[in-house]
Amino acid sequence: MSSSSCGTPGTVLVSGGSGFVGRAVVEELAGRGGVPAVRVLARHAPASAGGSAVRHACADLTRPETLRG
Repeated sequence: MSSSSCGTPGTVLVSGGSGFVGRAVVEELAGRGGVPAVRVLARHAPASAGGSAVRHACADLTRPETLRG
């Protein structure tokens, strides 16, 4: 798999990014220079967007059908 199919180089995926610890990790990464993009995977949409470098996806790792598309 080429790096272009894996997203932007330096992109960070935070699974569980809407939880207590995950939210703090997302905020730290979004505020840190040098991290071009943060992707959040969570079961529920978070209350805050986290900034322009953060994109959210709602999915459940125990339900593979939610990971498509």
